[in-house]
Parts: sequence; structure tokens; C-alpha cells
Amino acid sequence: MAQNRGSRLAAAILAAIVLLVLVWVGFFRPGAPAAAPAPPPASAAPASPGASASAIALKGVVRNEATREPVEAARIRIYAHGSPSLVVEKTTGKDGMFEAEAPPAYRYAVSAEADGFRSWQDDSLVITRPSYGLEILLTPALTLRGRVVGPQDLGISDALVRLRRSGGGPPGFYTTNTDAKGNFSLSDIPREGQYQVDAHHPGFEPAAATNVAVPSESEITIRMLPGRGSGSLAGTVSDVSGKPVAAAVISLFDSRNRAISETRTDQQGRYRFAPLADGQYYAVRCSADGFLDTSDNQGAVAIYANMETRLDFRLDPGMQIKGNVVNQKGQPVLQALLVFATEDRQRSRSPQVTNTDDEGRFQISGLRDTVYRVTVSQRDYLELVTRLQPSGSPQTLVLDPGLTLQGTISDTRGSPVERFSLLFQSTTSRTVKSFNLTTTDGKFEIRGLARDEYQVRLVAPGAVFTGPLSMQNSAEVLAVLDFSAGARGERGGRGGRFENNLNLIKVK
Repeated sequence: MAQNRGSRLAAAILAAIVLLVLVWVGFFRPGAPAAAPAPPPASAAPASPGASASAIALKGVVRNEATREPVEAARIRIYAHGSPSLVVEKTTGKDGMFEAEAPPAYRYAVSAEADGFRSWQDDSLVITRPSYGLEILLTPALTLRGRVVGPQDLGISDALVRLRRSGGGPPGFYTTNTDAKGNFSLSDIPREGQYQVDAHHPGFEPAAATNVAVPSESEITIRMLPGRGSGSLAGTVSDVSGKPVAAAVISLFDSRNRAISETRTDQQGRYRFAPLADGQYYAVRCSADGFLDTSDNQGAVAIYANMETRLDFRLDPGMQIKGNVVNQKGQPVLQALLVFATEDRQRSRSPQVTNTDDEGRFQISGLRDTVYRVTVSQRDYLELVTRLQPSGSPQTLVLDPGLTLQGTISDTRGSPVERFSLLFQSTTSRTVKSFNLTTTDGKFEIRGLARDEYQVRLVAPGAVFTGPLSMQNSAEVLAVLDFSAGARGERGGRGGRFENNLNLIKVK
């Protein structure tokens, strides 16, 4: 009898292995679930920040979420985590596949765009192996196309087009500008329905198309009538020494303080708006990175037909704070986010932000001579809050690595859960820290946790799991997720998914 039980157990294990191999091999086949690359040898250790010496091989497929068909010509962009710098850009082929090599890093931000689909983005893709696969599902977008024209059906370029739901809703919630021929396209419209489309241009009377059905198989046309006459506004932007400021943002507002147009200065610091309606008053605002935002950066003008009104701006660079961000070992912390907020409520402005470079250095200009509350964050470290005042001396900010949580997530069959997200909510401070994870073996490593009591929320495809976790020291945990129908708890949470108990078993 014992021999029979052993035979049945061996047969069951063999069947499970065959099933897993079939699923694995078919993962990237068009029209079927995508196949992850073969796992690395058993001797390979999970990658950690700064530990990998070779490039990361990224392979993936982009599919239509509704039909599961591959999406051709999707644009894949990969960034270093927390950095605006593009690492690599690829385009999918007819089979929806893409391959890329990225320099070694622990986390990446990945985005995908394709015509006719909503954009997709994962801001914290965790790499645990030097080669892995990724399936991206794009949701078909509702799109409205049309044209804005003037007399004789000539297209009006750079007209501001705004979309709002009929019967109310915030105007300008979806906006775009017409191209050189007056064409426009409004994408990522979230739901079907009746909409109103407004068109604005400084040289024309406002116009609108009402009761526009979305989706619509045909393009709409909005006709605008010229204003009572037209003039123009032009000027230059320079610093206090007279040097031109390129790429300064010039915003134009009507008499009701509604933004109607925006442009940037050229390499010589010049800007121009034309045509503008005769007899109208406009407010003008100027802003540029690295310069103070003061009342001198604003102005008001009146426009007259057949005349060009000039308005120049001279920007003050203010003061600066510079320095570097390091860990407790003195090593530079790359791509740390620094937010500078003034504590002077009477002179409060929007916070200014910057990032550390590849050597952990930062510099921010356009500051006042006052005390700033500086928040420094980097995913693998505890958040630092300090106060700094502009001075000529470099500042050194030290980040605490906090605690590390390692673990393995699998299902009841022992198969690794390859894609999931973890959200840690402190039960004392109510702060939240979240991570989106992609692995090939269910293993993960999270850094920068504080000593605290947490409520952990794990979101996996088709189910949500919640449970407590006490972190007083670095730890390793094991979690087995039961996706069977009988294990589902009460329906709830985001998207109406089932809530299940999460039991994080500490093994170290």
C-alpha cells in the first residue's frame, strides 16, 4: 500500500512538472499567454542594487487587453527608476514582441504607448534576474478626432480644444492643441457618452460642438469666426545680466484668468503670440527652471489691431542650495528625489524639486533667502526630512537604509507568483509605501522599511490579500496564496476583487 501511495505521489508530481513546462514554453506565443525566458542556473543569486556587472536582457510582448492580439508598433520606453533620463527605447514588431538591453540596475520605470490605446506605465519594475519576460496589456482607448477651421475651411493651427461631458463637468479636463492643418485628436477618453467640444484661439471667437457622441466613427468639424481684428504680442526673456533665457514658459490668460495659450522662448529668449483679438486685455506669466517666481514675472497688456505689443521679462536667479546625498557608508545615493518647500506661509510657492545625479550630487536655484523644509526620498532608504537655508557651503544629506524585507510568494501548488504589488501601511503614522514587483521565481527584496507595525496589502492577478506584519528587524518571509474559489473571502477592495487573509510567515 505504501508503495502504491508513493507511485501515485510521483505520478502527480510528474504531471505538475509537465503542466508547468507547457505553460512556461507557451508564455510568449502570439494569441497565448506570453512565455518568460528560461530561468537562470540554480547557482545564480538574485540581483541586488549595484551587484550586477552585465546588462539586463528585457524580452516582452504587448497585447490588446480586449482581444489578446499582439500590438504592432507599440513604443516601449525604459527609464532608470526615479529618473527622467531615457535608458532605452524599442518598437514592437508584427508579433508584438520587443527585446532590449538595459544597463544594470535594481529598478526600472517602463512605459508603453500605441496609437488607439491608453498609455501603460510601471514606475517600479523590480529586477531579480539578469533575464526575464514581461507581458504588457494595453487597453483600447476611446478617441475623438476632428478639425478646427476658419473662413473658407482653412485649418486653424494651435487652437486649444477642450472636451467635457454634456450637462456639466470640468471644462478642459481633456485638452489638446490643433496641428498645423487644424487637426486634433483627443485620446484616453474614459467612457462613452455625450460630450461638448470647445475651441479657443486668441484671434477668433470661441466656438463649440455640442452633443458629440463618443465613440464616433466620423471626425467632427468646429468652425470659428475671426475676432474684430487682430494684433500680436512679442518680447524677450533674459536674466539679470541680460543673457537670453531659452525654454522659458510664457502663459497667456484672458480677462477671466483662463489659460488660452502657451509657448516657450527660443534660443535667443524670444517669444510671440499671434493673432490676438483687437481690444482685448491679456495677463501674461513667465516662468523658468532655476529662477525665482516673483510678481515681476507677470504682466498685463492690451492688444490693438495691426499692432505688435511688446512685453519683456528679466528673471532673478535668486539663491541656491547644492550638495550631495549619501548613505551611512558614505556611498552616493543615485536618483534621490529632493522636494524644497518654503515655511514662510506669506510667501508660499509651489515646492521645487530636483534629483541627485549619477554621483549623488544635487543643485537647485531660484530660491529665496529663507528656511526650506527639504524632503529626501529614495525607494531603498527611509525618508529624510530636514531644514536648509541657501548658503555658499555644500550640504551633505545622509539617508538611513532602514530595514530589509526578503521573501518568496507562491501559490498552493508551489508555483511562484511572478507579478504582484505590495503596499505597506503603517498602523501608527498612517504612511504608505508601495512596490510593483515582477520576478521569475516569486522572490523579492524590499529595502527602506521603518521599524513599525504594518498592514500589508498584496495585489495579485485576480485576488487581493491583506494581513499584519511587525517589522522590528530585517526579516525573510514566506507567503502561500490560495487562489481557489473556496478560499475567496468577501468581495471588496479596489475593483471589487475578493479580499483574502495574508499570512506572512517569518523564516528568519
